Parts: sequence; C-alpha cells; structure tokens
Amino acid sequence: MKSKEYTTEELIDNVSMPVVAYSGEAKSFLREALDAAKAGDYEKSQEMMEMSRVSLAKAYDAHKDVVQYSVTNPEFIKIPFILIHAEDHLMSAVSDLSIFEELITVYKVINELKK
Repeated sequence: MKSKEYTTEELIDNVSMPVVAYSGEAKSFLREALDAAKAGDYEKSQEMMEMSRVSLAKAYDAHKDVVQYSVTNPEFIKIPFILIHAEDHLMSAVSDLSIFEELITVYKVINELKK
C-alpha cells in the first residue's frame, strides 16, 4: 500500500501539528488525573486517564502517517523542526502516562493510610 504524498507544508499541518496537539492534550488529562487522585477522586482520575489514552491514540494515528511516509519516501530527508517537536511531545506524553499510572496508585495507598 502506497502512503499519501505530502508536501512539507502538508506534513506540518496534517501530521506534526496534530501530534503536538493531541500529545499536549493527553498530558493535560494526565495532570488532571493526578490532581484528582491526590484529592481522592479516583473515578475522575480514571476518567481523565482514559481521556489521555484516547488523545494518545489520535497522536499515534497522525504519527503513523509520517513514519509510513518516511519509509516509502527515503528521499524525504529534510525534516521540519516542528516534526521533531511533535515527536518529543508524543514520547514525553507516553512516558508520562506510565509514570502517572504509578503515581495514582501511590496516592490511593497514601489516602487509604490517612483514613
């Protein structure tokens, strides 16, 4: 299957920016999840974690497009800075997800011990 052809501008608009936006959204949901867990609202915390996962899935979908494009178009060497920035956002959001899952568990234990 041949991937979609992109101009540099399309790569920025249609791939990089959605990766940045959805990854940033995922990180915001993670912060809300952690704040909710700290306050003892585990239902809201889990809801925010799920919203973060949905945002990360959307970021991965956009990211997949650029990976497929680069594999099928090896001559496309010129990588825009915004794409590197998008990759950074995505990877840090993925990393944050696992860290925040652990922190929420820690807050559950702490809040139980306070009772």
